[in-house]
Amino acid sequence: MPRPRPRRPPRPRPRRPSARRGGTPSPAPPEPSERTCEQHEPSHEEPRARPPGHRPHRGRPVTVDAATLRSVLRAHASGVAVLTAPTPAGPAGVTITSFASLSAEPALVSFALADSSSTWARIKDARWFGIHVLGAGQTDLAERFAARGTDRFAPPTRWTGGLYGVPLLEGCPARLVCSRRDVIRTGDHHLVVAAVEHAERGEPGDGLVHLSGGLHAVGPTAPARP
Repeated sequence: MPRPRPRRPPRPRPRRPSARRGGTPSPAPPEPSERTCEQHEPSHEEPRARPPGHRPHRGRPVTVDAATLRSVLRAHASGVAVLTAPTPAGPAGVTITSFASLSAEPALVSFALADSSSTWARIKDARWFGIHVLGAGQTDLAERFAARGTDRFAPPTRWTGGLYGVPLLEGCPARLVCSRRDVIRTGDHHLVVAAVEHAERGEPGDGLVHLSGGLHAVGPTAPARP
């Protein structure tokens, strides 16, 4: 009868470190790397000085104040135009320097009027507008449509009723009749996007720009393309 093989004693299992009161032991924190040390090093740079005119706003971008913006933009030469529109109370119009071409296809232009503009209160519901690009010899017309408390369409202003009843000024280098496309309230202005329904050129000549608080004639610097 064969002898039974002796049983080997069980191998002792490695003892795990005991947890504190039933909790699991927290791993040892890793040693900080060079990058971690650099991120937590105190900065010895001096705070940057704010340029004059800056006004910080919580939750809003930092912008310059209105006086600073007006002073800087006096160096920007902007074209001068007269905006007109038919209203139930009669024709309305105002000189603007915010007119801009926005898109070629479709043909879109834009202009902006301030909330405080008395003309905006009259034309805010208008569906059709006239844009008149002024020439160098129309400084008086620009000043007349910028003046307050006057009948801007009275003589010597020469105008006729055009397409959709839009008042059209005579003698301008360029005229556009536009339909209202969109109105965007932004800042203290209303930005109007308009679709160009009709456009025509007048007699060629020097243009009129607003620069450094005044009106100035400006001529072409290169021959116009045919």
